Amino acid sequence: MQVDEFEAEAALARLARNETLGLLDLARSGRDLKERAFRRFLAICRPAGSAAQARRFFESNMLGILKDGRLTINFNANTWFGNGKEPMRVLNLFDRVHGPAENAKTAKDRWYRNDVEMEFGDYAGHARNTAHARNVKDARRLVARYGATQIDRVGLPTSHHFTSMVRPRYGALDFAYCLGGGAGGNGYGRSFAIIKEHVKHASSYLYTDSFKVNADLAARREEYGGKIVTLHDAMATYLQLEKILLYCTPQMLKQIYAYASGKRARGSSFCLPPDTTGVKVNYIEFQAHTDIRFDRDIAAMTISRSEIPQTFLGLPWHSAERHIREFAQKNRIRVSFFA
Repeated sequence: MQVDEFEAEAALARLARNETLGLLDLARSGRDLKERAFRRFLAICRPAGSAAQARRFFESNMLGILKDGRLTINFNANTWFGNGKEPMRVLNLFDRVHGPAENAKTAKDRWYRNDVEMEFGDYAGHARNTAHARNVKDARRLVARYGATQIDRVGLPTSHHFTSMVRPRYGALDFAYCLGGGAGGNGYGRSFAIIKEHVKHASSYLYTDSFKVNADLAARREEYGGKIVTLHDAMATYLQLEKILLYCTPQMLKQIYAYASGKRARGSSFCLPPDTTGVKVNYIEFQAHTDIRFDRDIAAMTISRSEIPQTFLGLPWHSAERHIREFAQKNRIRVSFFA
């Protein structure tokens, strides 16, 4: 492929990534999601005061605490920095696929991640909105060209046009400003990065780990009149955060209410207490549909010294801390350390 053709394909892939988020914005289908979310808030949280006061609290505090939450990405410091070859941007799973899976488990993990992303991102263009059908036809075609693929038996994408950059990067919407980051305590690492504000508008959101949504919503279908809400239905953008309040578990809704009302102070816990989804996962997931570059999009990093081994890059642990500080200074990132 010639250089100018390669650059044109890359530009179209970036456009497809933007279109993915735009198509999610259209997924409201005219439903009054905010009113439904408000009624659910009243029924589950039972706020004190008049209906008018409750509505103002819902708008300013319940939605406000989600909008004001920080985006964080948990990671293991040794994994990110331990080889001395830090990437310039946060990589997604498909960015890291450079050959056949080394074993059946890795191949299955790739297949499963692809299956979930194909559903919530609608990369194959299965979702339909008749009110906008004429306007979105070309957008769906573009998204499918660069974002859709199948995974073969050795864990490799099969589409010739598939471009890994179109797929999202993951983290947590940390409304509680947890001391361990938004997904602390969930096996992703004790260290975490805080992402700059502008990435919020280039992201989508789910009330829990995307792997768990379908099973959880199916188990709670009676809450929604017996209808099974899908993973794609539950996806929210920054302009649709009422979806989080509508579809999250009652336990999560009560936790958001506790922080929004001041009953629980932000920054008081290492991570959120356990939820009711049956697994040790309790955070609001965000999916960034844009690059996250270290020199542009990361505001701060909090590093757990427990993840720095005694020998780091062949040097004593204190040299590891100096190495991380130099990396942070080079990329204009605030950095702090904890035990």
